[in-house]
Amino acid sequence: MSSLADLCPPSSILLDVPARTVDDLFEHAACFAEHHYALPAALVLHKLQDRERLGSTALGRGVAIPHARIDGLDHPVMIYLRPTLPLDADTPDGKGLSEFLFLLMPAKACQQHLQALADVAAALHLRDFRQALRDARSATAVHRVLATAPVHVSLQRHGLLENAS
Repeated sequence: MSSLADLCPPSSILLDVPARTVDDLFEHAACFAEHHYALPAALVLHKLQDRERLGSTALGRGVAIPHARIDGLDHPVMIYLRPTLPLDADTPDGKGLSEFLFLLMPAKACQQHLQALADVAAALHLRDFRQALRDARSATAVHRVLATAPVHVSLQRHGLLENAS
């Protein structure tokens, strides 16, 4: 069984990101996607902001899953960002956000997008998993935590994880 670590290699785990606002962090994620995954930063940012305008992707308990489907992307990409300080945002519990798992999916992978979101949300729902992420002090340590959260078999069946790492 594959895990969330297959979607997010250590090189896509960014800790202590100096963002002052959620918008700053979204821009940081978009620029990262451009430099590491050859995705146009403007497109990624636009898609993430469009989705966020529909409703906050913050789950509460300090975590958010900003996500978008991206034309031209052939495999799922997850980028984990932890800002230096928790960011104010529209959250269900009024708490600042300290953990962001950006999920970028191929435009045509509708069902797989929903399943990946469900997998990430299910993991983040677990207090021990959230705490382990917060306690992880390096990209390698975060990656090890992500490896404990399985992904649904449909992502594997559709070949979406084969190119992800």
